[in-house]
Amino acid sequence: MVAGAYLPKQSLIGPVLFPSYKLTLKIAGLCYCIPWLLVWIGFLIFDPSRLGAPSVSSLLHSLVRCGRRFGRSCGAVTFVFAIFDRAAMREKLLRDWEPRKLPKVRIAQQKRRRDAIAGIVFGVFGLIWLLQCQISPFLFLDQER
Repeated sequence: MVAGAYLPKQSLIGPVLFPSYKLTLKIAGLCYCIPWLLVWIGFLIFDPSRLGAPSVSSLLHSLVRCGRRFGRSCGAVTFVFAIFDRAAMREKLLRDWEPRKLPKVRIAQQKRRRDAIAGIVFGVFGLIWLLQCQISPFLFLDQER
């Protein structure tokens, strides 16, 4: 951890919060996937008509939906831990900041043209997707039509 403080920030969640992050992901997985699986098996055993005819495609469809929702919960946990990590780093930087210790200013390298083009292309695709979500909310909310 001491040596890592001298390296540039390369990880989304630092080594201080990473063990808690892993534990939280495991808890989220256990608290989400296990109950979902038990309820699904209960419906399959006690009320198979509710799930429709049991088939491989319906099983795969259900597993994909569970995976998507679990992925979203993992993304939310990651987002929250990344914010906590950045807030802790910012607090440390503000507390230990001294102008005399600042490094000399370097001339920034110019961005490459392909980076700018890629940013424009992905920005346009993202904007189109967001506009399409207003028309078809199932693209964002993962609901069937």
